[in-house]
Amino acid sequence: MGQAPETPQDDLPAIAFTLTDQMVAIAVWTAVGPSIAAFVLAAVVLILAILLYRRTATRRTLQRHSFVMLMAVLAMSLLNNASFILEVLLTGPTPWCSISVVVNISASNCWHPSQMKPTLNEISGLFMEFVVMLIAINLQLVFVHRLITRGWVKWYLVGSLVASVVIVIPSVASGVWGWDVLTGGCYTAIRDPHRRLVWHMTAIYGWVILATFVAIVSTLVVLGTLFFHSFHRRKVLSITQITHNTVFDDAARSVAWRISLYPCIMIFVGGISAASDLLIDTSGGIMTYSSFVLWCVYGVVSGLPPVLFALLAITVDPSLTAALRLTIKSFKSIDGFNATGLASSSPVTFASTFPNAYELQVTTPQNSHPTSGAVTTSPGICVQSHADNFSKREAHGNETNLNDQQPGDQPEGQQPTVAVLMMAMEGSLELM
Repeated sequence: MGQAPETPQDDLPAIAFTLTDQMVAIAVWTAVGPSIAAFVLAAVVLILAILLYRRTATRRTLQRHSFVMLMAVLAMSLLNNASFILEVLLTGPTPWCSISVVVNISASNCWHPSQMKPTLNEISGLFMEFVVMLIAINLQLVFVHRLITRGWVKWYLVGSLVASVVIVIPSVASGVWGWDVLTGGCYTAIRDPHRRLVWHMTAIYGWVILATFVAIVSTLVVLGTLFFHSFHRRKVLSITQITHNTVFDDAARSVAWRISLYPCIMIFVGGISAASDLLIDTSGGIMTYSSFVLWCVYGVVSGLPPVLFALLAITVDPSLTAALRLTIKSFKSIDGFNATGLASSSPVTFASTFPNAYELQVTTPQNSHPTSGAVTTSPGICVQSHADNFSKREAHGNETNLNDQQPGDQPEGQQPTVAVLMMAMEGSLELM
């Protein structure tokens, strides 16, 4: 019997992946679209925060450390997104694709003003990573270790900027960044997979992983402390005649959510970015359809952090929401009276607002039931008295400890309310 004839499929060559111009256009606009949206949303939140900060009634609400650092991240994201959009829209090797941003003392590698765009993208990206990490660290220092971090924000921001510039300098001096022939875009000029991997880890992702790890550790420490207090310190707020379940647990959940979302964003974005770069480094470029899809996902994810941070500022971080609520109330009521002419008696929700002194005076009932442990006279007197006590303690460098807030600290005949306790905690909460 004769040998069976070979099937036609045996002679067919494997279909090679080809990166077409249409696919490049898809990758470009999937990256540019989210970045433009992120730029606009970050700008809107920053403008809104500036307008609210100019109002006396809402200014102190916006002075919380975490919110100030979050606004710094959004401000830097404007530069980050603008440079990323320019990076994506470039269609060939140009002087804008070089990444020298510092004056090199070597005459053979001098700096040119047109060579700064990609480096600005790297510096702004690292700055955002470091500031988000410091938000978690600051919360740990204040909430767990009871440290007074007033005035540290400027050092957080300056240190993050200096560290970002210093980290980028070696890669800039070595000519790492430029036109990337593997991806057909402006990114890494090195073709060797091993060298690309080394420089990506030392100049970007090694620091991203470190910042993410530190943020996760600080977050877990604070969450552990929250759970410990929830189970073992039920009498912290007993002087308010309010059960810990209605106040303390809500506050714990609020703080826990706020600090846990920041590192989650870092993990998500850093993971996608690292996976994309490592795959391209090891495969020698966009060689398969799966690597092309991951490249597109990387472009989308690159614009997500400012969007998510802006949404956090509006929905999760209590500073901006409290300021907006105070502004709305100022149009609806005058001196604590609502549109119907009746005194406002709406409760203050500690977990969602962390109100300031103005809001406490507006929303605290003038006459509360004596059995509830409330103030029987004007709440403004009691709040101001407790604020003075807190200011004296802070002036002497003492830590704000809830266990030290005793009824004897109040004027004779007055018992502290939830509003009074919040006022005592406000100075400490501003440091978070």
